[in-house]
Amino acid sequence: MEITLLVILDSSAKGNYRVYQETISPFLKHFGIPYQQIDLAKTKTINFNTIGILIAQEGLGEKLSKRTKESLYQAVKQGTGLINLDYHLNFWKELYEPLKIEKIEKESKTPLIKIGETHETHPHLLPLSHPPDGSPSLRGRIEEGGTEKKLLQPLDFLKVKTKSKSLLLSEDDSPLVFCSPSLKLHPHLPPPSRGRNEERGEGENPYAIKLVQFLISPKLWLPEYFGYCNGLDDILLRSIIWAVKKPFIMMAMPPFVTCRIDDANGSANIFGKRKDSANKNFAYIDLLNKFGYIPNIGLFIDDIAEEDGRIIKEKYDKGLADFSPHAFSDPKSINEHPIYMHHNGKEFSVQELKENFARVDKRFGEWEIKQSKTINAHFGEIGVKSLPFLRERGIKFTMQPGVPFGYTWAGAVEGKHPEWNPKPYGNHGFNYDIMLNHPEFFNVVAHPLG
Repeated sequence: MEITLLVILDSSAKGNYRVYQETISPFLKHFGIPYQQIDLAKTKTINFNTIGILIAQEGLGEKLSKRTKESLYQAVKQGTGLINLDYHLNFWKELYEPLKIEKIEKESKTPLIKIGETHETHPHLLPLSHPPDGSPSLRGRIEEGGTEKKLLQPLDFLKVKTKSKSLLLSEDDSPLVFCSPSLKLHPHLPPPSRGRNEERGEGENPYAIKLVQFLISPKLWLPEYFGYCNGLDDILLRSIIWAVKKPFIMMAMPPFVTCRIDDANGSANIFGKRKDSANKNFAYIDLLNKFGYIPNIGLFIDDIAEEDGRIIKEKYDKGLADFSPHAFSDPKSINEHPIYMHHNGKEFSVQELKENFARVDKRFGEWEIKQSKTINAHFGEIGVKSLPFLRERGIKFTMQPGVPFGYTWAGAVEGKHPEWNPKPYGNHGFNYDIMLNHPEFFNVVAHPLG
């Protein structure tokens, strides 16, 4: 048996295939889910001997042959998990019974998504984005009846009547995502052992069916509708993890949280002159450390007082903070003393950069610390000519929220830069990508700033 997720798609359906390429494929790669693509435009025979099947586009139910569907349903009955993103259920009649579908009504549109009620048999499928304290997350807001996620534009879904409880609901409380209710045991207990006939394939284990059905278009994951990183990603991730046979191996990035501080000058800050200020002597580092954060702090290096320099050295030696040269200084907040590039986009000459980096090296040498491997530049503005200097100093990563090398913050905000849709989701506030223009220099890691 293959231990990869079998992903069914159709490259001949250009529009829906584009949605898959821009949403589902990056998602699977981001979470390290091993998968094998089956393109119906190129493959007619499919072996469903796998741990799980993902119907990754809408409209595929109409494309699958009767024989292929029979093989698929037989695999599902024998325990292969199925996650179906094709909401056109009129082409999936064999799923009506396990999903307890009573009636297919009509297609409609919803401007928002509601989090469903706690699912007694599948509490582990509830979105992590449904806060236990009822607080809103990201684009969601609290209304009577639960958390709502507003869409950027109304999206198609299929109205049905079902006895199954829904994990997500439309504006009119129609079900949008639900799963097979056949797992009767406590979710943390194993299913009953299979009988002799079942082992030979002659019987059907009523506990084996694991099926998750989406009734809303996969366009949900496009940024023009809702997109990833806005509070619903986990409903897709958990659906896959729950449905597939175990053991299931992923190569996901371990969960971690970090913190970026910029415009940092400690006690020299206007607020740092107050006795009880968190800026004074970088007191906020102690608070961040208390809750497990190791911050990356972008320094105005010419502003740092001698006393604060000793604090920087202490925190660096104990591994409690990383420090990056943000700019020389900027009292007017106009980036008038930059290190890597002029604020108007003009590159420094090589000689000017040699002088700038000599000043940086001298300052960090006085503190007896090394620069962070992640550059934290003022306004995210880093000139192309500065890249060799950064590379020489072992700097491998950068935090630039949507500002490509050689471009200004203002230009990025106005869209005046080459089109760059950073991986995994084209989100400039959350990306983990390689800057293709200069792959020899950097892996680009930009973290959410909110």
